[in-house]
Amino acid sequence: SPIARGGRYDHVGESFGRSRPATGFTIDLRKLTQCTTELSVEESQRKIWAPCMLDDLDLSAKIKSLRESGDIVVEDILGAAFDLGSSGYTHKVIKQGLNWSLVAIKDNK
Repeated sequence: SPIARGGRYDHVGESFGRSRPATGFTIDLRKLTQCTTELSVEESQRKIWAPCMLDDLDLSAKIKSLRESGDIVVEDILGAAFDLGSSGYTHKVIKQGLNWSLVAIKDNK
């Protein structure tokens, strides 16, 4: 089965009194991840969890700095609750006072 689907959708909005052409597509992210290979992480690389807050410029700057220094930073767009240590994360970015800080995850497996 396909990873992505899409097409033309002529006359979109016609039932609302404004007909116009459109295109669209969807991607099955589960199938897409099955097609990719596991990323190799060097022993010296840190795998960092960070919250996803697009409107927080300080957090964005912190994440950019960490990535530029060679760290792997995964932004949690879903706000999912899971055990970071058993998921391979070595550090997390948290807000302490007014600043974003990098904190080690102690029970990393």
